[in-house]
Amino acid sequence: MPDFSMRDVALPVAAAATIAAGVAAALAASKDRRVQSAGDCQVGVVGLGVMGSQLLLNLAEKLEATVAGVDMDVAKVSAAAESAKAQPGQLSVRTFSKVREFVDALQRPRVV
Repeated sequence: MPDFSMRDVALPVAAAATIAAGVAAALAASKDRRVQSAGDCQVGVVGLGVMGSQLLLNLAEKLEATVAGVDMDVAKVSAAAESAKAQPGQLSVRTFSKVREFVDALQRPRVV
């Protein structure tokens, strides 16, 4: 049996819920704006931890398109950007710590 407490699970779940609420609010707000900028990212990844950062890199490589990623933790955002730069080839990845900027970077219809 793994040795972890509910606190170990509750903190990441709370952070994910906060990001999800921010994405939902940003999407709703963007529908109300008269001037809407079209982003250049085909797909967005929410959460740039171990799994999310690898998903971001894999999508950028396989789609051969610009992919956006967002995380509230600035260190994870920086680490994901550095990982993309370290990959062979030209991966087109944009990382954000602010949900509003992340949502604005996505093409319509938005894929998150």
